[in-house]
Amino acid sequence: MLFPEGLKLNVRQIITQMLHSLIIFRIFIKFTMKETAFSFAPPKDQLDEIERWLIEEDNLTGEGFYCNWEIIASSFDKKNIATISEDNNPIGFITWRTNSSFTSIIEIAEIKPNYRKKGLGKQLVSKLIEKLVSEDICVISLQCAPSSSEPIWRQLGFIDFPKNKDIWNRSNVELYKIVVPQLESQNSNNSDEFVELWDDEPYCTNESNSTWKWKLIFKEGTKELERPIIHPCHYDWRIKWSINNVKIKDDKVKYFDMGEIMFGKFLIIKNMPNIG
Repeated sequence: MLFPEGLKLNVRQIITQMLHSLIIFRIFIKFTMKETAFSFAPPKDQLDEIERWLIEEDNLTGEGFYCNWEIIASSFDKKNIATISEDNNPIGFITWRTNSSFTSIIEIAEIKPNYRKKGLGKQLVSKLIEKLVSEDICVISLQCAPSSSEPIWRQLGFIDFPKNKDIWNRSNVELYKIVVPQLESQNSNNSDEFVELWDDEPYCTNESNSTWKWKLIFKEGTKELERPIIHPCHYDWRIKWSINNVKIKDDKVKYFDMGEIMFGKFLIIKNMPNIG
């Protein structure tokens, strides 16, 4: 198709203007978009900046976590704090503690007020989970304080502890998240070997069916489970181990006598002992 010379010139001008506008837009983005970074070893000046804006928030609104500054400072000393920063200025932080070989507790998490509702908290929690999983942590728990944080944690996959026993924290909602693949509970009897758990003590459960039941699946030639059993638990609850419908052990969790299986508030079983 042939175009008049004037039209060809107009098309070239339009294309040139579009390319010029695209270059300007890219330059604008480069200089207006600020770089976000995560650190699990933030410098002291970031801690000082966090303290400054926590004090400011406390003075302006009476909210925030400056009331817990001792915990935050202690977490910094123990290297249990991570920050998210923009151009090296901290705009959020999270602290945690590891309370057993396989469990951790998130203590405090906050995003600077004018940076909220941008998904930064989700990014910070995701980075922490990645780090803790790399350190063999299987499950993370937390308390929803303030209570307004509860919907946020639920959106991030944290769920309730069992509510049928009055043994968990009562002043705040307490949630947990299993962060590694786990063996799922099921009611099927189609297996040679099971572990069962009741949500009460043995003397209260003699005639009742178990509350949770796991069909044991092992790595070939070993007694190591393909996936671990991970579940909220109390050390006085009843646990039972059966092979081919023969009871091997039936007692309180704390007396189960197969190595350490209680970690914080969780039953975690990765291996079963050999018989005989």
